[in-house]
Amino acid sequence: MFLSAYDSHSGEIYRHLATRLSSTERAEELLQETFLRAWKVFSEGGRPDNVRAYLYRIATNLVIDEYRRKKEESLDEVLEQTPWKEPSDPAQDSSYLALAREAKDAIMKLPEEEGRLVAMRYIDDMDISEIAEVLGITANNTSVKLHRAVQKLRKILDPKADE
Repeated sequence: MFLSAYDSHSGEIYRHLATRLSSTERAEELLQETFLRAWKVFSEGGRPDNVRAYLYRIATNLVIDEYRRKKEESLDEVLEQTPWKEPSDPAQDSSYLALAREAKDAIMKLPEEEGRLVAMRYIDDMDISEIAEVLGITANNTSVKLHRAVQKLRKILDPKADE
């Protein structure tokens, strides 16, 4: 079961980590840590109901811990030092990168929890129930929070839309 979980989800968990960290090397390290922690649970007989959501929860918590450890380094500095790109698509054109950068910058302007919700739903392509499981809240609460976050994101991307 563990090997199939690794084969099925390691790529998407890596992308989840790489889009949130300033270093692809650090993303690889946290990917290893994610699966080491999962292995410990699997080897002790634990079987999460939703393996994908469980792995995302571990990875998300590792990213949160990483940001807490680097609190003195501002997120703006990290973004300026590291141009963002989707690690699985090296042949991107500049217009795609500009659009992706604008979207990421807008998401980063959201409060941390809302940015995480938007990223899980629209970047990681997780469904509402998976996000709810990762965050430990109800699916209804997740939907409401996501709706509010998307409204804020729209205002950030187009401030004149409400006028």
